[in-house]
Amino acid sequence: MNDLRIIDELETISKKMLFINGSPTSYSPQHGGGIYQLAVNGDEWSHKKVISGNCYGLIEFNDNYVAVDTECSGQVILGTVLYSAQ
Repeated sequence: MNDLRIIDELETISKKMLFINGSPTSYSPQHGGGIYQLAVNGDEWSHKKVISGNCYGLIEFNDNYVAVDTECSGQVILGTVLYSAQ
């Protein structure tokens, strides 16, 4: 019975999240290294690249999200205006 409840929760989830891909840079909006936003709504999902680059180690810090970009400035700061997790 508990398994059915968990499956129902997963099938009705509606969330946005960030994830990092440390692969080499690709200027494709769908592939390659960078910071991505994943939006999940039930059984539908979409993703988009927010920042392109070799990015690693995304953390929340002082109401922002900070990652390391080994190609450009060395540090990327995403403000809560650019990305707001729900």
